[in-house]
Amino acid sequence: MHIQRHLSIADVSIFISLVTQELRYTFTDRIAVAQSIQIHQHFTPAQSCMHGTEGLVHKSKRNGFSGIVLWMFVAVVMPAPIFGIAQELPKAPPSHEIKIDENAFRWESRPAWVEPAPAVVPDADLLKRADPLYYALRDTQFLVDAAPALYVHQLLVANETSALSQLGQFEIDLVPAWQQLRLHAIHILRDGKSIDKQASTQIRFLERELGLEHGMYTGQVTASLLIDDVRVGDALDIEFTKLGRNPVFPDRFADAASWDLPTPTRLRRVVLKSPQSHKIQMRLFGPESLPEPKPQRRKDGSLDVLVFEGRDLVAAHPSGYYPAEYSPLRWIEFSEYRDWNEAAAWAAGLFKTTIPDASVVELANTLKSQAGAEARALAALQYVQREIRYFSISLGESSHRPSAPAVTLQRRYGDCKDKAALLIALLKELGIDAQPVLVPSQPGQSLGQKLPSPEHFDHVIVRAVVAGHEYFLDPTVPEQRGRLDAIYSWHEGVDVLIVAADTRQPTHLPTRKVDAAQFEMVEKMNIAAFDQPITLSIDAIARGQFADLVRQSLKQSTTEERTRESLAQITKRYEGAVVVGSQNVQDDSEKNVIIVSATYQLPAKAISDKNGLRFVKFRPTPIFGHLPIPEADRKVAMRISSLPQHYRYEFQLTAPTSVAEARDPQTKTIGKSYFTLQQQSRFRGNVASEIFDMIIPDGIVAMKDLEDYSHEIKKTEELRAVVFLPSGAGAGGKKSGGFMANLLGKNGKEKQADNAAPDPVAQRETEQRESLKHISASLDGNTLADRDRAAALIERGIIYDDLGESDKALVDFDAAIKLAPKNANAYYERGNSLLTKGRFKEAIDSFSRALALGVEDSDGVQTHRGIAEYFSADNTAALDDFAHGANGVSHSPYAMLWYLIAAERFAGGAKPGIVEASRRELGGEWPRPLYGLFTGDRTERDIEKLLAGANPAERKLNSCEAYFYIGEYFLSKHDVVNARIYFSKAIDTGVRFYSEYFEARHELERLDKASAP
Repeated sequence: MHIQRHLSIADVSIFISLVTQELRYTFTDRIAVAQSIQIHQHFTPAQSCMHGTEGLVHKSKRNGFSGIVLWMFVAVVMPAPIFGIAQELPKAPPSHEIKIDENAFRWESRPAWVEPAPAVVPDADLLKRADPLYYALRDTQFLVDAAPALYVHQLLVANETSALSQLGQFEIDLVPAWQQLRLHAIHILRDGKSIDKQASTQIRFLERELGLEHGMYTGQVTASLLIDDVRVGDALDIEFTKLGRNPVFPDRFADAASWDLPTPTRLRRVVLKSPQSHKIQMRLFGPESLPEPKPQRRKDGSLDVLVFEGRDLVAAHPSGYYPAEYSPLRWIEFSEYRDWNEAAAWAAGLFKTTIPDASVVELANTLKSQAGAEARALAALQYVQREIRYFSISLGESSHRPSAPAVTLQRRYGDCKDKAALLIALLKELGIDAQPVLVPSQPGQSLGQKLPSPEHFDHVIVRAVVAGHEYFLDPTVPEQRGRLDAIYSWHEGVDVLIVAADTRQPTHLPTRKVDAAQFEMVEKMNIAAFDQPITLSIDAIARGQFADLVRQSLKQSTTEERTRESLAQITKRYEGAVVVGSQNVQDDSEKNVIIVSATYQLPAKAISDKNGLRFVKFRPTPIFGHLPIPEADRKVAMRISSLPQHYRYEFQLTAPTSVAEARDPQTKTIGKSYFTLQQQSRFRGNVASEIFDMIIPDGIVAMKDLEDYSHEIKKTEELRAVVFLPSGAGAGGKKSGGFMANLLGKNGKEKQADNAAPDPVAQRETEQRESLKHISASLDGNTLADRDRAAALIERGIIYDDLGESDKALVDFDAAIKLAPKNANAYYERGNSLLTKGRFKEAIDSFSRALALGVEDSDGVQTHRGIAEYFSADNTAALDDFAHGANGVSHSPYAMLWYLIAAERFAGGAKPGIVEASRRELGGEWPRPLYGLFTGDRTERDIEKLLAGANPAERKLNSCEAYFYIGEYFLSKHDVVNARIYFSKAIDTGVRFYSEYFEARHELERLDKASAP
């Protein structure tokens, strides 16, 4: 185990002056881009296949998976358009003019029940406002009746040319099948005069189905009012009423009105008039920071009257990412439903059970050939998803009432409620309990705070109980694969209403734990020689719900289209890249995993070379764009995700065989409470790897923690997307200097004696000596600020320590602490030097100080403190520190090895659960195979066989570690003779920059003392 350092030795000498700005990758730049890219939430049709009345309610989008992830998948393996990502504003849907029934529209006087608003005249103050558009009046009035009425009176002022279109072309939506529009007045107020526009206004009724391209036909019509001669400073004064109720709803009233808008308002009014026989509940929502509108209550004959009035409302500009229980805007909700059971009972009447048709029974009988209830339920779901195409005709009652299952089966199309009803019928024929489930139109908000009403819902899924397990299935999603318990529900984390007789409250669908990354990218770069073309292979891996999306998208493009588009993206990174062959798709339906692979040939210039520093840049694509950045003036908590997310990126570089590096695994972790972004770096022999893991739980950042959260995001800028290579190694004569020139000859062409493999220890020492010169020169120049001087002293101390000059290292670390007494890393590195020298008590104090100062790699520090405690015979403390390091964010394999050693020696062995977890990792990267020594699965001979199979450069490094841990294994078995042999072999490797080297020396010293007379 090479002690974890902040910088690799190969880049120390030039890092300060060259690399920082060139190679540091700013993750927040990508985050900012991501906020402007949104993906249509899963499959758009499913989100609006139950249509109710158009309420004046602010509708917020749910924050689930970021669309930029799928864009990144597109960038590598798929053509961009197939995911439907909204990278540009949607175009207006096509429309055509129609005629509607003469009773559906006419001019008439304002209804007698309306209470006229107080006069609001657009005065000079309004016309001087900076707002392009301004409401002098927004008056909304509801009449609860057998045919409910909604009256609207608006006085809209345009102060800029850009706002004139909203005055000159006013639109009103209605559904003529059950609604009627009554226009009362249209005036333009100008220079204190009121100009009647009734006669000159052109009224056209346009059929413009916003959802038709997604298979939805609602019968909605837009009344387009074209008003002539409107000018800057004019005010549009318009009054109209919409009458009617969708016949699917019973004689119960439910609606809502927004209080705030993005446009400022001089006077806002909301009036509700209802017969005293109607018991209507009212609830106000909104942020606590804004005053709550207070209703005035009175009676008007047989009617109860509620009046809300507010003046001088400022424009509301909600930024999003709100907790489910928070409403960023004020609004008022009304409902005549007494409780959620009444709402569920209403829906039950729509889905009431009927005698199944013979065609449904016949289909169910074919599904019974599947073995077991789970397989049958899955087959039924997949049949409805695959065979019944999505198309919605939502006219009148059909907006909410499903077609009979036999009708849907015969048509082979239907919307969410139709497909749900068919799936329920099939499941019941298969002996599986199933009910419809209503899903809300505002899934980002909790239903628990809302009044009971069916108006909250516009989607239907199915609840099924199979073999005692509850599943929530969405038949509108294109065919899903995998086991039933692995099928992802796009509605996790949402409050829903199960349509059952015993329903009393909404049900919250829990979010499942995410194990493997939902989206993963593995890039492998193979450099045979530095002056030859480079091979780059990419595997893009989608799991679970991402696999569902990708599978459908693959059907919408050809291999040639995907290959062409992905090459265009790759050439943006590596100019001159060419594709090798065509893409390959592997689809594991059982596990629901799709792997899309592609291979490219890159020119040699893909390797950057500046001032003798050679490096390769990469892009950890899947990590971008998932963390919202809080505004500086945000006043409320922030929901960073409503669903757990896990993204992973791996870059693996195989350099020419002349390269022999010795950079051990290093882990940098950013964030712990709200997200975890971890970078693991490793370079052994000629193989380097960089792994990024982004894990985001479904969580909320409290207001008091927003500053810390922002700071954690800012720290992501410290992560570097670059691999440094030794300069001069295998350069084919193009480089005459560099760190490797001393080993390979003046021009780098000469072969090493007898074709021997490169020696990573000698190469590292050469690089360290060169770096030492550069850092010392910088320190001698006395031009560094105290903070930078402390950093340089720490880096020089690290090199001294690796070269075996620990006394010089301690001098540098002490000097750094004097300059920067709160530099946790200085104490950490000082502790490492003290540990090397066997001054264990002092090392423990130094490590503890680093932890108290908030050192970044706390897991690594605790592991090293545990080693010092181990050699100090503080066994309990050592076990605790090793356990923390092994189970911490970094999951260090070295901490796990030390835990297994200490548990074997001091606690009678590790706990069974830890042993089993270790066994599962025996096939992982080095040094995990060494776990087998302490779990009883491997012997020292097995480990030596593994060493023999490694490449020569890596073999030497691994041998130092392997021999030490084999020695510890024999020591735990009280076999002192073999323990001595292997500790000595670890020292003989000469890898003195590995902690195992000096730890082996400490063990031999202890054994010598124990055997002394």
